[in-house]
Amino acid sequence: MYLTSATGDIVKEVIARMPTWVFTIIGISVIILFFYISYLLSKGARQITKVLDKESNIKEMQEQIRTLDTEYKFKNEVSSLYHTALGNVASHIKTLSDIRYNKEERELIEVHNQIKNLLNRIIDSMAADMKFDPGEMHRCGLWLYQSEDRTLVLIHASAGFQTEHVNNKSLNVDHSIAGRAFRLKRTIKEDEVNNSYEWYKSSPTTSKYKAILAVPVGELGVVTVDAKNVVRDELEIIAEAYTKVIELCLKELLTVLRLMTEQRKERENISSFDFSSFWLDDDDDDDDDENNLR
Repeated sequence: MYLTSATGDIVKEVIARMPTWVFTIIGISVIILFFYISYLLSKGARQITKVLDKESNIKEMQEQIRTLDTEYKFKNEVSSLYHTALGNVASHIKTLSDIRYNKEERELIEVHNQIKNLLNRIIDSMAADMKFDPGEMHRCGLWLYQSEDRTLVLIHASAGFQTEHVNNKSLNVDHSIAGRAFRLKRTIKEDEVNNSYEWYKSSPTTSKYKAILAVPVGELGVVTVDAKNVVRDELEIIAEAYTKVIELCLKELLTVLRLMTEQRKERENISSFDFSSFWLDDDDDDDDDENNLR
């Protein structure tokens, strides 16, 4: 206890005898040390902040990479879908071209049947290509416009339609979604058909098809795609490409039907021709013979 008191007295005596400049140096040294420590702390804080920023940036970059990877996979799926569908469309166009090229070598009724069969294959192919997710399956139908009663009649249908609906089921042009597409001459897409006042229900039971895509076929009719879920926008291009081929087939079919009608009229005229006119007694009446032949 005495030693501690004596030591304290000595220290006080030493401090009392120190010149003023010593205290000044000590004060400056303390200030310098304070600023140096503050600098070190600030630098350390900045480094910690940079590390945290880097970690945050890494997380952001990882999120961006995941987003880009998802977009890449999606675009790759769309590209593969388009490649398959457009390849099938090109194949159908070639088939139609072959039918037209060889039309003069076949009976018109045979050409007529070939085009109708091609239309059936196109509708089935379209239904198979109009899917984005595995296992997804839509039903497709081709409806022709009947001007007499302003209706659209189902003439070709894929799986999903009842067999008896073909040539029997019809839609009112003024009161149906397909009719609206036909009237406006543009593609119509409804994601929830039950909310549309134009949705035609074939029965009082709840339909499993919740969405529809309707594409006009010029002035001839409409192609419809019924879906159980929302029809993705990417599928519209496929539907419109198929519809163009269907329109070409229908125009060619109309040409064949017109030629068949002309042939039938010619046969009817020949069968009703008065062959007794060939046996005229007046050999000088050549003009009358020519008129009869006409």
